[in-house]
Amino acid sequence: FKSWKDAGHLPSTGRRKESPVPRVVWIARTHDQLEHAIRELRRLPYRPLESLRISRERFCLHPFVQQAQDKSTACEMATMSRNGNALGGGQSGCVHLDHAEAIGYPTIPEHRAKFETGGKLAVYDIEDLVKEGHETQTCPYHASMDLTSEGAALVLCTYPQIMAPCVRESSNFEQVLQDAVVVVDEAHN
Repeated sequence: FKSWKDAGHLPSTGRRKESPVPRVVWIARTHDQLEHAIRELRRLPYRPLESLRISRERFCLHPFVQQAQDKSTACEMATMSRNGNALGGGQSGCVHLDHAEAIGYPTIPEHRAKFETGGKLAVYDIEDLVKEGHETQTCPYHASMDLTSEGAALVLCTYPQIMAPCVRESSNFEQVLQDAVVVVDEAHN
């Protein structure tokens, strides 16, 4: 093992260098276990930018998708475009996604403030983000993905997001895991 100084953590003065706070990826087996973790998080003063990465099935607000048997595939189809034409009409085929992109949700400061310390969504669960999506006519699934891209320091997800290679790769989770501290919630066992 290298010493702290050899590894670059201590400058020659002997004081510790500032380093970025690592991202924490919290993995639970079920959505209910994630909900429990979020309830506990609400009790703490810790308020990092959060991203709740779960399936499209739980987040998608598109009316066609809500009626579909396979909601994940239906959501992908609703937002897919071919030759510049969205299959569902509009730019992306989803009015919630189109509106979110048009108003810069959740990335511009006025919207991002909702997700930061003191904001109404500083700690949120599935129902909170779905309710926000209905109120703002924005897509909760893509909002959560955007918050991850914006540097969420706490990413909560279920096992398939990490453990299923096809899910991990299709959602660009490899980048999320880079230099992250991964916590696997197995406290119930």
